[in-house]
Amino acid sequence: FLSVFSDPDCNNVASPFDLSFPITFPFEKSLQFEESDVIEAINKIPSNAAAGADGIPAAFLKAHARELSCPIKLIWSESIRKGLVPDYYKSSNVAPLHQKGSIISTVNYRKVALTSHIVKIFERFLCKSVVRYMEHNELFCMSIVSERGVVA
Repeated sequence: FLSVFSDPDCNNVASPFDLSFPITFPFEKSLQFEESDVIEAINKIPSNAAAGADGIPAAFLKAHARELSCPIKLIWSESIRKGLVPDYYKSSNVAPLHQKGSIISTVNYRKVALTSHIVKIFERFLCKSVVRYMEHNELFCMSIVSERGVVA
């Protein structure tokens, strides 16, 4: 145990927040959020997906994607600029999802966190940007690249 984990009572362990160097993202310039990115991400959300803590249904986002793309873009562009995610979007609703067996027994359920679709839009954009950056700079190992279908 001691060879793998540090002693939690040890006082001489450096805090991960005491950084002596600035944190920068090498792909920062490629994080330009456009309205078309928002619309593309909204279109990928299943229409029947459950709403998160904000209560905004996927069907509403899909029906008004063009009108909502600008405000959503502004929220996440500001988030990228400041390096912060609004506290409002850090919460989720946790709901039980029945797996199998009796509906009376709690062991037949698993917890599902329902996050905001607005956050999912941002996650899709970030994932796409990071993957694009890694592919462009050849940072994936060849087995991952071949699985993704990038290399024949």
